[in-house]
Amino acid sequence: MRGRALYPYSARDKTEISFQVGDQLLITIIGEDGWYTGECRQQFGLFPGNYVKIEETQVPQTQAVGGNDLIIKSLEDEMAKLRVKLEEETRQRQESEQRNANLEQRLQSAQEQLAAAAKQKDDLDAQSQTLQQRLQAIRQHEQEQVTSLQTQLGEAQAELAGTKSALEEAQRTKCVLQNEVEEFRALLNSQVQGAMDQSTSTQSLEALTAEVGLLRTARAAGEKIQADLQQALADVQAKTKDLAAKASAVEMMRKQVAKLRKCNAILEKELSTAVKESAASVEEAQRLAIYSKGLEEESNKLWKQIQDASSRPLPPGNRTLPL
Repeated sequence: MRGRALYPYSARDKTEISFQVGDQLLITIIGEDGWYTGECRQQFGLFPGNYVKIEETQVPQTQAVGGNDLIIKSLEDEMAKLRVKLEEETRQRQESEQRNANLEQRLQSAQEQLAAAAKQKDDLDAQSQTLQQRLQAIRQHEQEQVTSLQTQLGEAQAELAGTKSALEEAQRTKCVLQNEVEEFRALLNSQVQGAMDQSTSTQSLEALTAEVGLLRTARAAGEKIQADLQQALADVQAKTKDLAAKASAVEMMRKQVAKLRKCNAILEKELSTAVKESAASVEEAQRLAIYSKGLEEESNKLWKQIQDASSRPLPPGNRTLPL
């Protein structure tokens, strides 16, 4: 009868034959142990029956006949070797399945780490955005305060210059008035003394009386000017006090601006740190993605090897020699 090879088979000793998928075989003996005897590619020997599909069944099954002790001994040794090899292949398959399970576990762990890294990246991005908004608000507030302080400082400086000028003018006026008062006092004393010397003359007395009236008028005007000068000095002192208060407020605002700039520097440093951490998280996520992809490829490769190995049937465990 004839058959067609379903799987490739390599001979393990000189009593077996090798063939590839699709090869045609001439089957002469069908053994009860699952091993067939036949010919393929001008080779004659044993091969596993579950590797072959019978296409012509006109030839009846025959029992294995003939043989000798030497061949039996050789085949028994080969059977023992096959059992050992079968056990080794089974063990290797189990190890492959275990490795595949370990790889799947590592892949799941890598995916979890990747998800955690992605979440951490999103959190860092949100923190970075919040810090940027705070930094922008602080910069805007600082710019507004600096502009306001500059305006107030300019007004205060202009007012201080005007006050200084008014104070200098008042001091000059005071000196002039003091000189005039001293002159009037000296003149009054001189005329009073002259009037006392010439008291016998009625005309001189009347002239003295008129001069005394004029002096009194001048003295009243000098006292009024002196009062105005004192009021001007009081106004200057009040303005000076106000300017000192404004200068103190300006100094306090300057300290606030310095504090805001310090906070701005701290926020910029935190923002830079957050950006660096975000970049590190992105690199870690990319590394985990590459690692996860490698694990997935290795897992798929092992799984394909397991599927290829499991799709091919194992040869029968026992061989009976034809007699």
